[in-house]
Amino acid sequence: MNINNLFKAIGFTILMLIVYFAVSFGLIFALGIIFLIINYPIVDYILIVEKITSNLNQFVVPVMIATNIITLTVVMLIFLGRKDKFINYVGFRKIRVSDGFLILAFGGFFNILITGLLDLAIKYFPIGQQMKEFESLMEPIMNSGLIMILIAVSISAPIFEEIIFRGIILNDFKKVFPVWAAILVQAILFGVFHGNLIQGVYATILGIILGFIYYKYKSIWAVILLHFSYNTTSLFLDQWLHNNLIMQDIILLGIGGSILIAVIMIRSFKRDTTVTS
Repeated sequence: MNINNLFKAIGFTILMLIVYFAVSFGLIFALGIIFLIINYPIVDYILIVEKITSNLNQFVVPVMIATNIITLTVVMLIFLGRKDKFINYVGFRKIRVSDGFLILAFGGFFNILITGLLDLAIKYFPIGQQMKEFESLMEPIMNSGLIMILIAVSISAPIFEEIIFRGIILNDFKKVFPVWAAILVQAILFGVFHGNLIQGVYATILGIILGFIYYKYKSIWAVILLHFSYNTTSLFLDQWLHNNLIMQDIILLGIGGSILIAVIMIRSFKRDTTVTS
């Protein structure tokens, strides 16, 4: 194990997370100050807090998008001080159109599988309180307009999170650990990053799948597509699945579809999955 590379990987990961949370809190603080100035003079402290909280909830999605953009910009600037070229290091390589469709299909079926497993967990395990907390966190996001939700959940999040966790963190830890261990490390960090138990568990599982796909295709576009498909399926199909299928049917559909597409994808690994420019 190269200790220098380990410290570099840990240090750069911490630095990126510090930048992310600093930008996020900075934007929220700035908005709070703006709302405070606009509503001056309100002397009731409780009323001020309620008003600021109510106003901030309307800006959760724009803050998420802005935080991702600003953080990614800062990370790209930091990369100027590294010997690695950002585009090459992250792996902006083309993939075959046929592989792209397979990845999109797999992402959709895998989301259906996770949806069924989550229903199963809710039924047989005492996670009711955690589920309520998760729903309360998601409520401000889901109450935003459809276009803003799509930009945040289907575009901004996949691009930002895949570049950070697969494109940078996985590659950094691959210099220190065996591939399987690097995939596991970035997956756990990906789960913790989501900040709550429900998302943390399935994000860790998804992170392992994304890490494996990234390693096999060696392209950030592959995992961005998978992440896009997973999140978009969640937006448009989860409610329909709950209303029209019983839990067992959802799980069977998710397992069957995921296995079928995974087998086809594994066969595709035997040929060159990247397309040279």
